[in-house]
Amino acid sequence: MQTAKKKPIALIAIVLILVIIGLSLFSRRLATPLEPAANEPASATTPAAPPATAPAPTVSDAAAAPAAAVSTPSASAGSAQAWSVVEGESRLGFEGDYSGSGFSGQFPRFTAVINFDPDHLEDSGFNVTVDTTSVTTFNADWDSNLGTKDWFDFGSYPNATYVTHSFRNLGPGQFAALGTLDLKGHQKEVELRFQWTTNAEGQTLLEGQAKLLGDAEVNRQDFRIGDGEWYENSTVGYKVMVKVSLLLQKAPQ
Repeated sequence: MQTAKKKPIALIAIVLILVIIGLSLFSRRLATPLEPAANEPASATTPAAPPATAPAPTVSDAAAAPAAAVSTPSASAGSAQAWSVVEGESRLGFEGDYSGSGFSGQFPRFTAVINFDPDHLEDSGFNVTVDTTSVTTFNADWDSNLGTKDWFDFGSYPNATYVTHSFRNLGPGQFAALGTLDLKGHQKEVELRFQWTTNAEGQTLLEGQAKLLGDAEVNRQDFRIGDGEWYENSTVGYKVMVKVSLLLQKAPQ
């Protein structure tokens, strides 16, 4: 009877030993990290690559890309007040000397772009175009020769221009404009001195009007007006005074 009881006890002891050994092996297996197979990736899920940084633009890229919008003032933003010439009330003439006696003449046809503000001379400007074929001295004999090559040469130079590039303030209502006179293919600097009056300074002008009265001295020899036998002939005086009288109307802004 005792021998029979010892067999089950021995079997139970063996089973317990096997269970302990198995648990020991199992716990050791858990303690050891799993190694990936040689032909498998370390992880089935790989972190996403960081977003690529865009390369710096090259010169060609910059040229192809549209430039950023830049706010620039309009061409008229800094210009002085514009004035239009009142036809029939404006004159462009000249005075000279012939054999010791004075004479006068006019250019009835001319156009003038006038931008002027006494407080902003840096933004002011005159651009005048004169139809020289319209010249008259009110003497038919003289006028018949003025279109020849020795004088204005209408065929080659039907127009003259005067364009200012600077102004000076000479005192209350008095100014000087310096510009280039292009006459008969010759260019010279000419100063125009003038008086500027607005309706605010007198009762003879209407609202929005201004009056420009000026003169400029030119030497006819500088422009070959009176060429050939007349070039050094003092019968016709070398100095000629250009006279300007403009009635101007303020143009809408």
